[in-house]
Amino acid sequence: MDVYQKISIIVLGETGSGKSLFCKNFSKSTDFVSKESEESVTLDIIQKTFRVDSQKVEIELLDTPGTNDSRGEEQEKKNLEATKNYLLEQKQRINCIIIVMKSSISRLSDSYKTAIKNICGIFPLPDFWEHVIIFWTNWAFRSKVEEKKKKQFIETKIVNGFKDLSIEIQKNNETKNIKPITKDLHMIFNEFSEFETDQQILKTNNENQSKNFHKIVELAKNMKPIYEDILPSETKIVLKDPEEGKTVGKNKQFKYEKILIRNYKDFGKTEIVQNEEIIGTFFVTEIETDWEKCPQESNEQQKKYVYKKYKKRIFTDENSKEFEPGNDLKDIKKIEILNEKIVEEKTETRPVDGNPNRKKIIKYDNVKYKDNNNWQIENEEVIEEIEEGETEWEKDPSFNNPNIERNIKYKTITKYDGKGNKKDGPQILKNNVVDWEEIETKKEEDTTKIDDKTTLKKDKIIKIKRSKKNPQGEEIKVEYNKEKQYRRI
Repeated sequence: MDVYQKISIIVLGETGSGKSLFCKNFSKSTDFVSKESEESVTLDIIQKTFRVDSQKVEIELLDTPGTNDSRGEEQEKKNLEATKNYLLEQKQRINCIIIVMKSSISRLSDSYKTAIKNICGIFPLPDFWEHVIIFWTNWAFRSKVEEKKKKQFIETKIVNGFKDLSIEIQKNNETKNIKPITKDLHMIFNEFSEFETDQQILKTNNENQSKNFHKIVELAKNMKPIYEDILPSETKIVLKDPEEGKTVGKNKQFKYEKILIRNYKDFGKTEIVQNEEIIGTFFVTEIETDWEKCPQESNEQQKKYVYKKYKKRIFTDENSKEFEPGNDLKDIKKIEILNEKIVEEKTETRPVDGNPNRKKIIKYDNVKYKDNNNWQIENEEVIEEIEEGETEWEKDPSFNNPNIERNIKYKTITKYDGKGNKKDGPQILKNNVVDWEEIETKKEEDTTKIDDKTTLKKDKIIKIKRSKKNPQGEEIKVEYNKEKQYRRI
């Protein structure tokens, strides 16, 4: 029974580069759809397994959605994330990464760079670039001179673009183990067009393509599975000496370290070796906030407010620069409620001892804490004192009667601050009469009969006093003018 070597190949490429056509011709399968278009064809990852009997290999081919997706930048991000998740979830063992590129390109585009960085992030092994094959499509030129010029262009500008990219990738913490390109990249130039009509040219193209596919298989057979080199890494946040937290003012500061754990698996072995590396240090300072008002739980009209006091954590880097933590620090970031209180703002008037006419206005907070159902008074403050008085008697300017003399007293207000210092007054309240009195003068004729012939007549003057306390009044004085006598005729 023949033994077939299993090889897994993932194919990357921009929309319109001929990626799906390559997969279709390589696997001789119609599962891969291709067309001469700049629109995206592969919408999901397509996986196809087939055998190449002449080389005794079983190939697992994965066609990924094209980069620079015609459906937009957002879709391209989803494609890259889907490819990454698929490889991690399936624990896909990849031998070879084929990057399909059109011969007409003039530079290494951003979409290619992003796709390659994503794959590097999944498989950050040192010899990553030795697993890469660049497959050039539409390699057809009118002359050997023109073809030579194009190869020179690719081997300088495009290859230099890959070398620059490899240096950039090594600068990233997560992919810094990947060595930059120092050797020649594996490159295959394919003279083939699915849409060629000339039978002789088509036959020649098919022969060239078969040789190229054979070369790919031979290269891939010598590439050890990437997944056996390195397993997905994980990042852990660990607390550094929490019992020795540094005191900053009244607050406690703790040191944390961000550790990247890489899991390596040697070729042909089952042993997994963990490599831990500190990739960052930061500090967390725990602070207790002042009371903070909660607008959504408060009622402004009723002057009833809810306040909360929190334990918050401030994050700073090694340079003492404050930063906003991400989701990886959400457990540490959590804000705790330390206490809660309900505050009712109240104002009331109280008499001042020893002075019935003086009152003080007091403002205070009626407070109830979360852990205590009893209300208590806090922040009591005398905001003002008021002393009430009255003016001396004065003539009522609004009263006009020649027979009545009316006097009034007005209410007065004198204001003091919370410390008893006079700040205003006395202010006369003309619209507030606290007392009044009036004296009415009446004239009457008093007749006294002396005899049948004589009658004595006198003018009697009566004064009546009325007041707020005695509105009915009382006679306070009776006077007579000079006597006049009259005799009957």
